Amino acid sequence: WIENYYEITKYLAYVSITCAIANVVLNALLIGSFGYVVCGYTTVISYILFCFGHYYFMKKVCKQCGVEDKIYDIRSIVVISLLFIALTIMITLLYPYPYIRYILLLAAFAAVYIKREQILRFLKAFH
Repeated sequence: WIENYYEITKYLAYVSITCAIANVVLNALLIGSFGYVVCGYTTVISYILFCFGHYYFMKKVCKQCGVEDKIYDIRSIVVISLLFIALTIMITLLYPYPYIRYILLLAAFAAVYIKREQILRFLKAFH
């Protein structure tokens, strides 16, 4: 983390404590109505807050320390996150249909195998 690198660690504590409290509060408010399944969703919400918090403080620390380089490509992070969320929702909706899920999983593995060279080139562009 950038905050840790520049030894401005109070921001790490702010984000971590805030997200932990948000997780506990959301669980306390929602478990009674929706049951234990809601714990996974509240944890995801807390992690999303965690990411936004660290991004905000990373930008703040970079500004304070005079770092003008673009450390993260936020557009790529958002696109990858939205794709992951969409896939997660799709898999959740397909949970009652195991054959369809497994066929889609095999198709995804096949697509990754077939496109592995392009995927590797894409990943190397980030490095």
